[in-house]
Amino acid sequence: MRLPTLLLKTLLLRGVAVWLFARLAALMVIAVAQAMAGGTGTPYDIEVNPVSTILVAAAVVLADLYRRKEIMLLNNLGIATGYAVFVGSIPSVLFEGLLVAMAT
Repeated sequence: MRLPTLLLKTLLLRGVAVWLFARLAALMVIAVAQAMAGGTGTPYDIEVNPVSTILVAAAVVLADLYRRKEIMLLNNLGIATGYAVFVGSIPSVLFEGLLVAMAT
């Protein structure tokens, strides 16, 4: 079944916010790891893995749906939870693909 337009727009906007959160969290973890090592034990250039960022974003979208208690609403509309997570993860896939394309 199709998602209603308002719900689709909401999931996509939340997906953008979730991607920003996942990306910034990964960059903060890298900065803390480099600071703890003192710059001696770390590789020269640590990069964020795009696949892990997409997986973290999908997990956070699922957690957000549960936190807002929207799973029952989606199920009553005939929309599977996996489909809603997929739609919420589309921005992270697009943005990570764009970052990979810009890096090459």
